[in-house]
Amino acid sequence: MVSASNDKEQFVLDFFKGMGPDLESFKKTYREYLAEDVEWESVGFDHHPNLEDSLKYLDTLAEQTGMAYCDINVINIGSAGDLVFTERVDTMYRGDGSKIMDFRVAGVLEVRDGKIRRYTDYLDSLGTATQLQSLAQEMGHGAVSA
Repeated sequence: MVSASNDKEQFVLDFFKGMGPDLESFKKTYREYLAEDVEWESVGFDHHPNLEDSLKYLDTLAEQTGMAYCDINVINIGSAGDLVFTERVDTMYRGDGSKIMDFRVAGVLEVRDGKIRRYTDYLDSLGTATQLQSLAQEMGHGAVSA
């Protein structure tokens, strides 16, 4: 991972480090770092308007893809005011440590009052949706609800 230039960048790097090693740890990190009224969106997929909905989505991903945790490789990080910008490769893993998929992401996180208030990722949503749909079908599910 890259080095942080300030406290907000370090906060975001710490958030990304906490996305495993299992689903419960992943969810614990979300509860610790995200505000109750956080807005989480991967553009091209559903918008998650609060922490509760974001946690439910992690459960949905686990059910539909087998995801237990993610490894986040931050390539670049920068910030301006309350906004932290990241260039990343996110990798999803099953509980047994086998890789599900990885995808390149550019993200913007708004950090204010010690919490992440907005978490927006920009990625190849068509390519990612195609991969997720294939995984869900392999696991016997229908359409993936992003």
